[in-house]
Amino acid sequence: MLTHLKLENFKIWRSTGPVRLAPITLLLGTNSSGKSSLIQSLLLIRQTIKGDDPSVDLNLGNPDSDDSVTLGQFKDVLCRHAAASESTSATQVGIEFRWAEQGQPESSTLFSARYNKGPAGSAELSFLRLGKDGQGFSVQRSKPGIYRLSLAVLAKSLGQSAEFRPQRSFAFSASTLNKLGLRGEAIRPIGPALLDELSRIIYLGPVRRLAQRDYVWAGRMPAHIGDDGAKAVDALIASGMARQLAKRRKHPLPAEAKLFEQTIHWLKEMKLADGLSIRALGSSARYELLIENDGQATNLKDVGVGVSQVIPVIVAALFAQPGHIVI
Repeated sequence: MLTHLKLENFKIWRSTGPVRLAPITLLLGTNSSGKSSLIQSLLLIRQTIKGDDPSVDLNLGNPDSDDSVTLGQFKDVLCRHAAASESTSATQVGIEFRWAEQGQPESSTLFSARYNKGPAGSAELSFLRLGKDGQGFSVQRSKPGIYRLSLAVLAKSLGQSAEFRPQRSFAFSASTLNKLGLRGEAIRPIGPALLDELSRIIYLGPVRRLAQRDYVWAGRMPAHIGDDGAKAVDALIASGMARQLAKRRKHPLPAEAKLFEQTIHWLKEMKLADGLSIRALGSSARYELLIENDGQATNLKDVGVGVSQVIPVIVAALFAQPGHIVI
């Protein structure tokens, strides 16, 4: 889980100072006070390391690529009232966070990166420290395209080279690691560990997909529910149909049916509904999601926007597995 976050010169934040993250973390504040910026920093690094272009140091987002965040150019990310700190200059953006298994701070891994303005409004990596305390590596940009590599276990750096430029701000190419030999093997797992941690994020954006009168279901449980919750109802249909089938055959409920059962439980707890049901429309692949209240079943489209906005939140929380991060 994530245990620590620190931003410098990032959007509204001149410096957040070290923000402690716990198993449940609530961000409270007025509009435009920087809550979304904290979240966007993590999504920004996630979409960067999950990208497929090794030359991109920071993927600021493309609205045509279904990126989680679209932040414009480097000048749009750099705080308008930027100031220098011990580690970051007034022209740099700094993003730092830690994560640890079981949330143990003493065994946490650090990601700490600083970015300068690059060509055509892009962001260019200036510094990266990645790894556990006393382990891992750091790189420092010495001139365009050239980076100095240091390993935490060695007193002297390994020199500087274009090959020491991390791809997508988190990992080295296979050829670079192979050339480093045993030293490369020591740092090879660190980048994939970061990718694995940030891939655990289930992000649900502030504006969810509005309810539809019926849904086309592909016949399987979706792998994710989407940043706008568009697949939340698909997940409920998959779970609900598994539940219907088991009850019709008088079989024990399969694990897949638990999502539907638990969603009903939480809708009752929140006093939003007495139940849920799924209805197939003829022999097509289209299905209705019905909300049950006072003995009446009403199409999700007809019960008001609020319920359709809450259901993806419930599904996202239930969809998560141990170790996942729900934002």
